[in-house]
Amino acid sequence: AVDALESEQIRRIVLVSEDRDATRALEIAASITATGETNAVVDVVTPQELDSLVLDNAALLLWQTSLPDENLSPVVESYVDSGGRVIFFPPTSLVNNAAISSSNTFMGVHWSTWDVEQKVMVDSWRGDQDLLSATMSGTGLPVGQLQIDGHAMLSSEAVLSKLATMTGGAPLVAKLPTDRGGIYFFTAS
Repeated sequence: AVDALESEQIRRIVLVSEDRDATRALEIAASITATGETNAVVDVVTPQELDSLVLDNAALLLWQTSLPDENLSPVVESYVDSGGRVIFFPPTSLVNNAAISSSNTFMGVHWSTWDVEQKVMVDSWRGDQDLLSATMSGTGLPVGQLQIDGHAMLSSEAVLSKLATMTGGAPLVAKLPTDRGGIYFFTAS
């Protein structure tokens, strides 16, 4: 009975990546719980290894490669429809080459370009709810101190909710409205 209780307390995160070096920081951050304990399991998979079984009992899906194609989109959408949350980060190919390696669109959203013209600061963010809300102790996150050296531009057929914006109004974190679950796009790597 103790083993079952311990396994229920472990958070399972799925990280989809084709560049393990680029996602190492995400992997470390995902393994730490809100209480500061490393009580999470992070399964790193490539897009080819992802299926609905991999997402069973996952607390979060982190995605840092080209957006899901027509074969993977239904798997991710089903996960979100069941209450899951997915956070998309710009693919390494976009960051490194400033070119898009695929034209994949996920629910009407896609990466368009990588902008390194000027360094920007975080201009505003929603600290009252969602991903950037205050910590459990009530302390606000120091998001306003972040300087962004480069960021992806998003194009969307749907209206995205901007949870954080950068100087000039471009989104740093955007949320795609859904009936259940959550779909988020970070525009910085």
